[in-house]
Amino acid sequence: GIIAAYYFFGQQTEPWWWAYAITAACLPLLVVALFFFRNIKSKKTRQIKVWFGVCMAVAFFLLGLARTLQQNQFQQPTHFRHFITSTDSSATLLLQIQEPLIAKTRSYKTTTKVLGVYTNENSTQLLQPAQGKILTYLALDSAAAALQYGDLIVAQAQAVALVDSVKNPGAFDYRQYLQFEQIYHRAWLASGKWLPTQQNQGNWFFAKIYYLRSFFLDAIARYVPGKDEASVAAALLIGYTHLLDDEIVKAYSATGAMHVLAVSGMHVVILYGLLQWLLRLIFGKHNTKSVRLLRLLLGLGFIWIFAVITGLPPSVVRAAVMISLVMMADFLQRRSNVFNSIAVSALVILFFQPLMLFKVGFQLSYGAVLGILLWQAPIYRVWLAPNALLNLAWEITSVSIAAQIGTLPLVLYYFHQFPTYALLANIVAVPLSGWVLYAGIALFFTALFAQWTSVFAFVSQGVGWVMYGLVWFQNHFL
Repeated sequence: GIIAAYYFFGQQTEPWWWAYAITAACLPLLVVALFFFRNIKSKKTRQIKVWFGVCMAVAFFLLGLARTLQQNQFQQPTHFRHFITSTDSSATLLLQIQEPLIAKTRSYKTTTKVLGVYTNENSTQLLQPAQGKILTYLALDSAAAALQYGDLIVAQAQAVALVDSVKNPGAFDYRQYLQFEQIYHRAWLASGKWLPTQQNQGNWFFAKIYYLRSFFLDAIARYVPGKDEASVAAALLIGYTHLLDDEIVKAYSATGAMHVLAVSGMHVVILYGLLQWLLRLIFGKHNTKSVRLLRLLLGLGFIWIFAVITGLPPSVVRAAVMISLVMMADFLQRRSNVFNSIAVSALVILFFQPLMLFKVGFQLSYGAVLGILLWQAPIYRVWLAPNALLNLAWEITSVSIAAQIGTLPLVLYYFHQFPTYALLANIVAVPLSGWVLYAGIALFFTALFAQWTSVFAFVSQGVGWVMYGLVWFQNHFL
């Protein structure tokens, strides 16, 4: 349904309502088919299974079609492009800052959301509600530096233009990448071409999350010596890659360890393991319903706050959804099926963001986890390690091989290369990244208490030096 909507119905404006109507009509068929499938044993059971499968396939196809068309803001009649033209000098856009500004060499970069278009009619300025996103660059000045998430600004419509298409055949299509994010326009706002109007108008929860992420970044910059080491630590711990040097990115990419610099499902699994250990330490062997509920709420809150801080990349969302299902199964005292968890995580992600299906990160994430589930165990049984150290190294290697088998077709298709050093690099990079993550958690807690006592500031400096040593060794090894 998503593929059909993107390639065959992408130019339609409002055709999604009928898809919802047909989906709603198909749902009763699903209920009836499921009822007969679960409760009646007869010679027609096979036919019931077939019709149940057909109805479910049609319903999900139409649901994917409807959600994709609904999410396509560019074709909606309320998109701001319908209210302005390239020569319109009177129109003014009301914009909301959607993320903290990123300092570039010559500008600040952010994403803005269009809330409305001011137009002049009969000498009266009217605000026409509108929607859409704009990739926005602002000149380096004190006014831009003061902008925060949720602030409202007004800007001239002449500053807005469509994102340029790719120039070289086969090159990375940045325009298409932005379109998957529902961003079709860019804007350069020079000093004096925009004005702030209101502050702190964004979502309260995301405002707190961005504040927390800013605190983490400040703690890393303060206590982890070395520019390169601090930038890698920020990328590894919370997925903030804007500080990374190009040479470091090239080195990690060439050795097949680029996944270390992007917060992945592995980080979520490590945090989940640490969380489970802490909960067992707190509650012991108590397994009452109230204790299980408290464990569930603490676990879901911890995992999803971390996921939001990292920016909700596909691999983290997948792992967070899967772990959430595992925790809910533990609360209900039921066994969970890992393949069902994978399917549900994909369904949840694509329901809210259908175009995520076309992102390379989404495809690589699911390719890697399926490869691990299907191939890791057979590869691991090929050789029996004689001692614990070799067994650990072989277990990590088998996971790496399985993940590369799952992602190999995608890597060859998108990047036209295969990192031959990936197996050796991951033997070192994966365990080290785990230790850096543990040290990072310790640093964040000690830095939090360091605001009130110098003892924790001293401890934070020690933890920062430990992180520096781990990241330094990892950078030089790769």
